[in-house]
Amino acid sequence: MVTPEQPAVVSPAEATLIVGFATLFGAFIGSITQFVISRLKARAEVDSLRKSLLAELQALPTLDEDAWLKLGYQDQPDQMIPVTVYRSNSDRIGKLNADESKAVVQFYSRVIAYKSLAKNSSGFEDEDVKESMKELLGTIEDLRSDAVDELEKNI
Repeated sequence: MVTPEQPAVVSPAEATLIVGFATLFGAFIGSITQFVISRLKARAEVDSLRKSLLAELQALPTLDEDAWLKLGYQDQPDQMIPVTVYRSNSDRIGKLNADESKAVVQFYSRVIAYKSLAKNSSGFEDEDVKESMKELLGTIEDLRSDAVDELEKNI
């Protein structure tokens, strides 16, 4: 005669262990999921910052030293060169990789110094002011090109 198999009996201690392991496993999976989601979100934010900075850098026409000097003669030279994206995200520049952030900061530091000098000078008739402007502008286009190149590497 065939007897039906008896169902397996789990002791209360074993049931508690099973529930405990299942809870730990669920917590582990939940933690990994949250970690992956936060990393993807952080990467998306950095990509967005990178693209925004690149757009601002590429909006500037390629200018030689004479063209940059001529910008200084405008009524509002500080308005001629946009730094809006940089200034509004300056606290996040460090999230870029080291080469990108170095190139971006070097370019914008030079541009901000140029804008400050252009805004605060009474005119470009003074030879000292002209010389200071030329020093600032000496490598500004190269710095912009370097910043664009570094940002484009990671897009």
